[in-house]
Amino acid sequence: LSLDMVFIDSDGTVRRIAEAARPMSESLIPSVEPVTGVLELNAGQAAAIKLKVGDKVVFPFFSP
Repeated sequence: LSLDMVFIDSDGTVRRIAEAARPMSESLIPSVEPVTGVLELNAGQAAAIKLKVGDKVVFPFFSP
């Protein structure tokens, strides 16, 4: 199952989206900058919900 990987910093800001990561690949997918979490979505879902870098993820784990 291919995944979209959403890299999120401590205040919930999306810092990078790696779309359609290949399953079973041993290639590293870096965040490029320090982040607090990674949200994995089915491939294509980030585009389907129009998620973009700079958007905010609202969840109790991330502090405002």
